[in-house]
Amino acid sequence: MKTTNPLSYFRPSILKMKGYSSAAREGEAVSMKLDANESPWSYSDDGYNLYPPPQPRELLERIAKLNQIPPNTLLMTRGIDEAIDLLIRSFCEPYSDSILIQPPTYGYYQVAAEGQGCLIEKVPLLEDFSLDPALFQKKSSKIIFICNPNNPTGNLFSRSKILEIAAQFEGMVVVDEAYIEFCEGSSVLDQISEFPNLIVMRTFSKAWASAGLRVGWIAANPSVIEVLNKVIAPYPISQPSLQALETRLAPSGVDSMRSGVQQNENLKADMIRQLKDIKGVLKIFPSSTNFLLVKVRDPSSLCLELRKQGISIRDRSQDVPGTVRITVGDKETNSQLLDALRLLLP
Repeated sequence: MKTTNPLSYFRPSILKMKGYSSAAREGEAVSMKLDANESPWSYSDDGYNLYPPPQPRELLERIAKLNQIPPNTLLMTRGIDEAIDLLIRSFCEPYSDSILIQPPTYGYYQVAAEGQGCLIEKVPLLEDFSLDPALFQKKSSKIIFICNPNNPTGNLFSRSKILEIAAQFEGMVVVDEAYIEFCEGSSVLDQISEFPNLIVMRTFSKAWASAGLRVGWIAANPSVIEVLNKVIAPYPISQPSLQALETRLAPSGVDSMRSGVQQNENLKADMIRQLKDIKGVLKIFPSSTNFLLVKVRDPSSLCLELRKQGISIRDRSQDVPGTVRITVGDKETNSQLLDALRLLLP
């Protein structure tokens, strides 16, 4: 990293702009709110007639404490997808700047970039799906997106290699840790204070069993968070989602998440053991997530036949030839899938 000032990577217009100042942000400490044109009636006594806080302080403090980082390094978003879109809008000039991705990887990075007229540079993963920091030298993209553990391959990248990339790259390095709870020791979250150009994205959709809430967060240098706060929509997280998160982030909720991660590991190990006994399964790739990438002879036909039985898995052959991605379900769901695979992949 040639500069220690991450603000130099923002679009100049973003740095100059004045963010929208919502009524909730201006009047958070006010007891009688008549400044946001909200309804005075809550028809179900649920409080949904009022706007939620723009960035809920108490929940940010809980997330910060749980992850041992300062609250001013956090920004809550509508899942990681909003975070991706927000970062591209904030750092990349349309038709001029580019993002850098390593296929096969999460497809929304490219979709979000194309939607904003952003150019895309690709450095494919090595044959074993690993990263080679040397390939990132002298790249001129504004943002590198690294999905770790990676989707759809499921493998975990070397923490030291990610930090090596962050140290040498003249731009922002964004690490998507959507699945990191399944392998917590490999996170780079503890390094955001050491690398001003490092951004970490997290979600409550996977290990936290809360995909329907649509909540995630960004962790970064406080100066980066301050600018992103100007760009993000005024009320990104709905009141029902915030209320549900209070339960998720309580001690019992954290225990449930960790228990679920362990249960997933046990179910995944059992699924792998049984898949190995099916002749039509050609390869099972290593996974540090809650899914498996599996090589079969005809992914398209397999997915079609399973769907006829009411079972949906994902054809990933456009990313990794000859593969499907299978989410680890509960014991009964896994059993039904495996029974179907034994008939379809003799």
